[in-house]
This record gives sequence, C-alpha cells and structure tokens, in this order.
Amino acid sequence: MIDRKFSIPLIVVGLGALVLSGGCGQNASSPAASKPIKTSIPTAKGDLTRQAKEFLAEGDLPKALPILKTALLANPKDSEAHFLLARVMMLSKNYEQAIAHFNAVIALKPNDADAYLFLAGCYDLSGEKEKAVASVERSIKIYTENRDAKGLKQALTILQGLKAKDISPDDISSVSK
Repeated sequence: MIDRKFSIPLIVVGLGALVLSGGCGQNASSPAASKPIKTSIPTAKGDLTRQAKEFLAEGDLPKALPILKTALLANPKDSEAHFLLARVMMLSKNYEQAIAHFNAVIALKPNDADAYLFLAGCYDLSGEKEKAVASVERSIKIYTENRDAKGLKQALTILQGLKAKDISPDDISSVSK
C-alpha cells in the first residue's frame, strides 16, 4: 500500500498552489524532462517505483518522470506508478494528465479513496468544482465502507473546504508523500 499522507489544509483550499521546499524544479512536461536520466534505472518491479518515490521526496520531478514512464511501459496496470505519475503531473500543474492517471488508478483499483481525493484536487484546480465535489463524495463513501475514521475525517474536511466560499491560496500547505 502506498503511504499517501497529505496536508488537509492544502486540499481544503482546493489545492490552489503547491509548495515544495526548494521549488518544483523543471516543468515535468518540458522536452528536457522527458529525456531519460543518465543513471542506471533498476529493472525489478518495486525498484522503479521506490526510486521514483525517492526523487519525489526530494522534489526532483524531472528525474522521477522518466522512471515512472518506464515503469508504466513495463506494466501499464501498475496502479502505484500511475498514482505517482499523477502526483508528478499535478505538481507540474499538468492537471489534464494528472486527472488521466488518477482515473487510471481508479480503473485499476475502484475503491482507492486517496486517488479520489487527489483527483478532486485536480478537478478543483482545473475549475471543475462539481467533479471535485463528486470525487470527494465518492471517497467519503469508500472511507465509510472501509471504516477508515481518519480518511473519513479528512474527506469531510476537504468537502467542507470545497463548498466554502472565497478560499484563499495563501492558506495552502505542501503535499507530502
């Protein structure tokens, strides 16, 4: 299971801006970011996602991107790689691609409440508030079915924030993995 901790205030304010210590670096959708990195890429299934997680934790999106793309070429049904690539796309403000990869996670794991919450953030940042609310409501149903009190509390707080008026981007915290 993926450890998907994130700051509630970040999602509550609709993920209006994402802040990483030291910045996000190069835009992950740029041509230079698509070039393979010049280090040896592990080939074992878990090694690719583990290495990508390390780069994400360091805020090094350009290095995480080709590793995740390689992982998905090797296994297009790798829900963890889709989730991590969606996070890279989200942090790079490429919400359309982030939405596509979060939806891929949901297609592979329909009861992944975390994917629904992050999907809600992407929808909100894309100006699709109704879809954002629907995604959070779906996560609430899943958390309730799974008796996950912590997740349910987060989702309810997020839903309240999405429905609130005049959310300020100044209140945003960083997403942590």
